Amino acid sequence: MERGKPADRALVYSRIRGNVLELSKHKFASNVVEKCIVYGSFEDRQALINEIVSPNNEDSSNLLAMVKDQYANYVVQKMLDVVENEQKALLLSRIQANIHLLKRYPYGKHLINKVEKHSYDMQLQQSKQQQQRVMSLGAISNGLSSGSSLLNLSTPLSPHNSLQAGQSAEEV
Repeated sequence: MERGKPADRALVYSRIRGNVLELSKHKFASNVVEKCIVYGSFEDRQALINEIVSPNNEDSSNLLAMVKDQYANYVVQKMLDVVENEQKALLLSRIQANIHLLKRYPYGKHLINKVEKHSYDMQLQQSKQQQQRVMSLGAISNGLSSGSSLLNLSTPLSPHNSLQAGQSAEEV
């Protein structure tokens, strides 16, 4: 997958789509699904995620069936490791909705640990982004309110009120 020709990759993805659950439950085919996740484009990953989170014939999601399986749970874990933030948020929300069921399965416990780690990481990242926004707004607000180095932009510039070299706005 990582060194293949685009036409070959497209062929592999076309064979996997529609069969993610079945292939993920197979010892060796699950490795191919994982490689598709790692080396796939955003759109390829999204197609696989959509297939996993959509309901199956038993009115349950493929995701729930996958986290119960000894091989397929690794596919889900790999997805959590490599997908983009919005894709990860979708997977996390679906998994967290069924976290009480996962505790019953030995393979679900591994996934619970991974979900907790990724949830914490995403919360930390969101907190940092929020802090950066607050700091940016604070800096802008402080700069506008202090006015120490800003010109009064409402006053038109003329030879009488323009700054001379080395002169600050307060001296004018």
